[in-house]
Amino acid sequence: MFARLMGCVRPSYCSIILVCFSAATLAAAPQLRLSTTAVGPVYVETGANAPAQTINAFNIGDGSLNLSITSSASWLTGSIGSPTTCSNGPAPSCIPVNIALNVAGMALGTYTESLTLTDPNAIDSPQNVTVTVQVNGAPASANLYVTPVGGPAATAVLNVNTGGSVKSSVKTSDNGPWLSFAVAGGGSYTFFTPYQLQVSAQSGQSGTYTGSVTLSGSSYAADNQTIAVTLYVTSQPILPISPLTYNVIQGQAAQTYSVNFQNIGLGTLSISGVSAAGGSWLGAQPSGGSTVALSINPSQLSPGSYLGSLTLSSNAANSSTPIPVRVNVAAQGNPLISVGGFVDNAAFATGQAVGSGTIAAVFGSQFSATGPAYASSVPLPTTLANVQVLVNGTAAPLFYVDANQADIQLPFGLSAGQAVIQVLRNGQPGNQISASVDSIAPRLFALNQLPGSSDTSPYGIVINASDGTLALPSNLGGLPPGAAHPAHIGDVITIYALGLGPVSPSVTTGSGAPATAPLAQTVNPVQVYFGGGFLGNSIADASYAGLAPNFVGLYQINVTIPPGTPTGNVPVTIEMPGHASNFVEMAIVPAAITM
Repeated sequence: MFARLMGCVRPSYCSIILVCFSAATLAAAPQLRLSTTAVGPVYVETGANAPAQTINAFNIGDGSLNLSITSSASWLTGSIGSPTTCSNGPAPSCIPVNIALNVAGMALGTYTESLTLTDPNAIDSPQNVTVTVQVNGAPASANLYVTPVGGPAATAVLNVNTGGSVKSSVKTSDNGPWLSFAVAGGGSYTFFTPYQLQVSAQSGQSGTYTGSVTLSGSSYAADNQTIAVTLYVTSQPILPISPLTYNVIQGQAAQTYSVNFQNIGLGTLSISGVSAAGGSWLGAQPSGGSTVALSINPSQLSPGSYLGSLTLSSNAANSSTPIPVRVNVAAQGNPLISVGGFVDNAAFATGQAVGSGTIAAVFGSQFSATGPAYASSVPLPTTLANVQVLVNGTAAPLFYVDANQADIQLPFGLSAGQAVIQVLRNGQPGNQISASVDSIAPRLFALNQLPGSSDTSPYGIVINASDGTLALPSNLGGLPPGAAHPAHIGDVITIYALGLGPVSPSVTTGSGAPATAPLAQTVNPVQVYFGGGFLGNSIADASYAGLAPNFVGLYQINVTIPPGTPTGNVPVTIEMPGHASNFVEMAIVPAAITM
């Protein structure tokens, strides 16, 4: 069981979370920092352009920045200003980035695009700035689908943001109380007034109903109109309509994606056909049940964004509603690491240092040109599928590479501070990013793809030593039968982790840990904490803490659950001198009764 779960060095069991680091000067090169990487929402009434915005770029390295800027949409433009003095920034001088939002002709809704700031000679470049604009006003119509009373979606809500306060008059064709319109959030916001148009199925309702909401009294003309409302009360499946977005590379071979559509209504969703619109680059066909095989062929597309849609043939009540599809085509180029795209491979911890000797994930694009590749032997290679990952200029051992990810082992012996990460493909260097590292940075493996516990914390890879099963609830979804059961107080468990620091005897980076005595035990002691808060807690010293025999960069902690440990879903963390890990959950029940 554990061998299968250790696919966690790939993202099959682990969520991908990108992290931004604050770094000091790393080399004799400029280093880009931005005052923010997200602008908005910027609120604007229908028919008007949104007010201009400004952010600041800083150089926390050497030399000077030479920035260029590109946009993902025609309504969003940016320009680089002249250097000036800035207060409260990471450097005394800054470069203003001016942002224009030409949205006067855009329909109601929320739009998010991005600007990319680039200096090819700077560390932590390029960086993206997402810009969100909310175009306010009242829609002309609304079609809403609900289940009958008692169903999973008997109520539906449409958010209506108006430029000013409005008076409303609600009418329904059957004089039923199924339609309402009221202020949301308790009052008026600074730039708009949020309302909710709500429909709720009534007892005995089935079929189609019509109504209207007439708005008046706003100083903004776009607010003062009548919203025609159609309510569909159905016992069929209901599709949640949300856009699909994909990122591909110019000239890349056709890509196929498996898309599973959810059902928020009743019954079982079944898709019998699908049609694609927008161009020959987009295709789709049903692949069984509620799943569609969507294909995108960027081979003939120039860099830019392309819009299309899918229309499903299915038993859903709203099956005829097109589902938007957006494809962003990036130009072919050298490997590109996402700024902040370097994290540990256990918890994918946000904003924290990555430990020396740990297994880490690097995320970006255009890493491998030949598809996924796995290391097949130990010691791990430092080149895989013609890809290398450099840490401070030295190639790191590789577990796995594909076009968008590389899993590496950081070298043992790194001191606390900052490191520079770079990917090479066929010897061609990509951009450089900074990463925070530490000699010790303990991380427990979090199974983020499994249902969380009642307090939303993720379960961890905690193993019952007696039979090798996970110490999790027996009925936890997402696991095969018999894969898990709670541990008893007094049982020995094994907790798997990364980043526990130096070991004795030492192990060469990229090599498997010894499987016979002397085992590679941590130089620093490890304590395990069970519980906390209202649960109370207990503390136990590890009977063994060190590298897992035969594995590369993987640590294990063997510990006996002590008397007095809380039962139920119990948080677990480890502590080392000056360092604490993340929390994960495990399942614990009282000690087994022996006869």
